[in-house]
Amino acid sequence: LTALDLLTNTALTYLYCASNQLTALDLSTNTALTIVDVQSNQLTALDLSTNTALTDLHVGDNQLTALDLSTNTALIIIRVGKNPFMSDGTEATNFATNLPTVTSGNLYLSTDDSEAATVKPLAEAKGWSVTIS
Repeated sequence: LTALDLLTNTALTYLYCASNQLTALDLSTNTALTIVDVQSNQLTALDLSTNTALTDLHVGDNQLTALDLSTNTALIIIRVGKNPFMSDGTEATNFATNLPTVTSGNLYLSTDDSEAATVKPLAEAKGWSVTIS
C-alpha cells in the first residue's frame, strides 16, 4: 500500500497496516481508534491529537521526525523505535516530556535510537516501563 483513505471509517477501532509504503496517513476522523499499528512504513508525520481513545500504538521503523502524544492519555503501550526523532536530542526530549502520565505503561525503544538513554528516565518519571532492545 502506498496510500490509505480512512476518513469515512469513523467507527474504526483497530488499524493494522504495518509493513507497507505509506508516507502519509490522516486519522483525524477516526476518533474511536484504540489500537494503531503502522510499523515499518515511510510515515514522516502522524497527528494523533484527536485519537484520545488510543491504548496501543505501534509506529516503530518509520521516518517520523516528531511525535506528540500529550492528548493520548489512554495509552498503555507505545512502540516508537527506529524513527529519526529518536536520534534527535531535542525531538526525543520533546517526545518524552509530552508523554502522558500513566500508572502503568510500556514504552519500547530500539538500541538503534541514539537518544534512548535520554528518553528512558523522562518516561519512567511519568510511569512508563521502558524497554530498549
